[in-house]
Amino acid sequence: TPDSLARSRACKERVVERYGVAMINHHKLADWREEQNERTLYILDVRSPEEFEAGHLKGSRNAPGGQLVQATDEYVAVRKARIVLVDDTEVRAVMTASWLIQMGCAHVSVLSGGILNLPLSRGPHMPEVLGLTRSETIPPGKLEKRLHASPDPALVDLARSVEFRHQHIPGAHWGIRSRLEEDLQKIASRGHVILTSPDGVSAHLTAREVKEFSEVVSVKVLEGGTRAWVEAGLPTTNGMERPISEVNDLYYKHL
Repeated sequence: TPDSLARSRACKERVVERYGVAMINHHKLADWREEQNERTLYILDVRSPEEFEAGHLKGSRNAPGGQLVQATDEYVAVRKARIVLVDDTEVRAVMTASWLIQMGCAHVSVLSGGILNLPLSRGPHMPEVLGLTRSETIPPGKLEKRLHASPDPALVDLARSVEFRHQHIPGAHWGIRSRLEEDLQKIASRGHVILTSPDGVSAHLTAREVKEFSEVVSVKVLEGGTRAWVEAGLPTTNGMERPISEVNDLYYKHL
């Protein structure tokens, strides 16, 4: 509400003063963009994924504030890089910055005024993937029909095990990219392989490797990845069924 926003902004001002949160304007951000070849710049949008996809600064990446604080290394890979946090009201960005400063991140700033009244891009973050060459694809609808054909193709999902366990295409095998040459031997119908991953990028990167495996006749990638399958309204299931790789891709911290 307008009243709660006013109280939040008042609190934000106290946090800025207490933790010395640096505020920068749009011109300074533009200057830092020009210097990216000299010093790494991360522009992180701390709002929710839904808000980010509805409109965000070009070149920014979504990093919800709580996630950024708890898993900073998933978003920031370069020490002493410039980190600029953005949102729509400054409130969430400032609160997130205060925690990063307490964690020892010395080069954190918040975009003054937020992203309001600025040109925005829509949709998810689409990073540049070095070395990406796209293989032949198969649309979700065509794949659904093919999965019911005989013999079935070997559909392998390269998502993280936790993502696969949450949701995957019925009949898909789960595997780890680095072990596929050995683990594909566990699938009887491995001559024709179809790869998928959440957005399809990992599947395309893996496809060129699988093409060199013995006994593999053809390799295709699900167009748009598993996300496109879900968006098409096609059926999914859950659980860790049909794994071909050992399920040890994640390290769980025990506190």
